Amino acid sequence: MTDDTGAGGTAVDFGMTDLEEVLRGPEGAFVRAGLIERFRVLQEETRAAMDAGLTPDDFAKAEALLRGLAAASKLVLAFPVISDPVR
Repeated sequence: MTDDTGAGGTAVDFGMTDLEEVLRGPEGAFVRAGLIERFRVLQEETRAAMDAGLTPDDFAKAEALLRGLAAASKLVLAFPVISDPVR
């Protein structure tokens, strides 16, 4: 992928991230399932903390964390993997 930033006509090539490489590899479906489960647990723990009572500032941070975890889940689920999680 080439990104022309327009700053002096400099083009930057970006390669795959380590996560992309793993998701495209033979264990991709297992890694994806593990990530989704971890995101789910973090969402559950965050909601429990919110229900237990947080300061207004911490509550706002927790809401932002939930939005970030939801977005991360959507991205990971949308990423194509070639391996089957069923063994």
